[in-house]
Amino acid sequence: MLGMMNAPLDNNPPEFYAENPGSSSNGLFGRKRSIISYLEDGRKLVNGEMENKNKEPQILWSELLTRTYIQKIHNAPRDRQEEK
Repeated sequence: MLGMMNAPLDNNPPEFYAENPGSSSNGLFGRKRSIISYLEDGRKLVNGEMENKNKEPQILWSELLTRTYIQKIHNAPRDRQEEK
C-alpha cells in the first residue's frame, strides 16, 4: 500500500512540513530563552531580576511551609503497618 508521501501526484508535490507562511515567529528555535541564575544565598534570578521581589515575606514563608507540609504527606507511608 502506498502512503500519501509515496504517491506521485504531479511534478511539484505539496510541502507537508513547511512552516506556516502567515506565521511571524521565527519557529521553535527562534524564541528567546530566559536566563536563570542563582545567588550565593539561593535566591533565583530570571534574566537578572529577582523572581519573587514583589511578594511579601509572610506570603513566601506561608508558601514554603505549605509546600513542605504537602511534600511530607506525599512521602509518608500509605499504611501505618508499613512502618513496623
